[in-house]
Amino acid sequence: MKAILRVVINISFAILLTGCITVSQHRFLFDFDSGEVRREYRNITSQRGADEKDYSVTKDWDTLKELIAEQKSEFDPEVVEDISKGMFEENNVLCARKIQKVKCPKCFPSKAAILSYVHDRDWRFELINEEIVLFLPNGKKIVSTNGRTVTTPKNSLIFWPQEASNFEYVVTEQLSEGTSLLPYYLKETGESSFQEITTFNEKLFRLGTNLEINPHDIQKLENLLRENHQLLAEKGTLIKEEIFDPLDRCIPETDSSCNEQVEEQISFIPGPEEKNIFYKYVSERGIYILTQSSKEGYIDETKPINLMKDGKVIFSGVVCQGTFDYPLIYMRLIEGKLTFDYLDGPCFNEQTNEYAHMNIFYEGRNINKEYGFKESRYLFSYKGKTGFILEEEKQDYLYFNGKKISSGFDVIRSYSHEDLSPPLFKLYDNGALLFGARKGKDNYIGEIDLNKFL
Repeated sequence: MKAILRVVINISFAILLTGCITVSQHRFLFDFDSGEVRREYRNITSQRGADEKDYSVTKDWDTLKELIAEQKSEFDPEVVEDISKGMFEENNVLCARKIQKVKCPKCFPSKAAILSYVHDRDWRFELINEEIVLFLPNGKKIVSTNGRTVTTPKNSLIFWPQEASNFEYVVTEQLSEGTSLLPYYLKETGESSFQEITTFNEKLFRLGTNLEINPHDIQKLENLLRENHQLLAEKGTLIKEEIFDPLDRCIPETDSSCNEQVEEQISFIPGPEEKNIFYKYVSERGIYILTQSSKEGYIDETKPINLMKDGKVIFSGVVCQGTFDYPLIYMRLIEGKLTFDYLDGPCFNEQTNEYAHMNIFYEGRNINKEYGFKESRYLFSYKGKTGFILEEEKQDYLYFNGKKISSGFDVIRSYSHEDLSPPLFKLYDNGALLFGARKGKDNYIGEIDLNKFL
């Protein structure tokens, strides 16, 4: 039996299958700087071969699963490393993606040599007059590319300058329609690992109910999301925050080394009041001292606490520690400015009959008071504009530059919900904000572009 198409996801672009598994479109990307090779296949279907008597869609589906599960390396693992491969649903068709990495791109004699190495022999790459040229196999139609195309009745070519670092193309196959394998995928998984939902502002990915990953396993969720979707975050660099790790937080009463370290750097601490110092937060930018005039030996949640730096009080107020380990939560520096969250006021206010509300301190600013909100937490900043998670009428929203920028959720994941540490809440230098959320029984990962709201 002659296969209609040999493009799937196993040992190479070409593989002869028992049945006929076809794709309508595939995309190729190669980044010379990182060495990453990415192949994507859209609309995977099953099609009967011309001379096939025992054709079965179910058999093709089983074959496809075997190909995905196959662990045999396509290339010499010392040259090309297999990173990941898997199936996903997108726009109501079954898709697949394979990611590999060329370990030493500069070890090849030319970029054309690399591209030839990671393609099947039908795909011909040549270096001609300082240009890299791809001669496409017969039957392939160019949909898009970041190179320059030349098409004749019998040939299709793509040209890239020799100095190019990124090589990308999308081609289609001239095939008749087959039977989609998506229903088989959905039946086995319950639903796709991520169902993409685009709202007015954000892009959401709903986690499948049968997804075999704990919603709290942040690293696995991020990896799965990046493998299966093109994200703005992929093109950015994570914005670093200086977080006061527990290792940098000293308790003078129990840690003598803390006292020794502080004595070397700070001279303003009054000796008689040393017993009223509860924590010292150490960073490269200075040391912050948390004090309270308490005779009990522990923080009294009915009396003000003081946070001092360089002998000056920079924060003072009644704070409810509640179930948190420390009264000042997730203390960190953003763009060199101190911020932390705290439960504002006594744990229960008998006059208002309300429990303490979460609030944000940001370099002297009281966020709830400044914006007129009852509940805010987890501040972020982008291009000088302030954002945070706003809780309003039992719904969480992303709030940035003076406006709500997201849909409402039961929970936008952060340290204060279900003990996620670190939270799936990451900001990139290109304005991409990646966050986790829950609405009802459904868990989501969302991405939003802050540039739209500047």
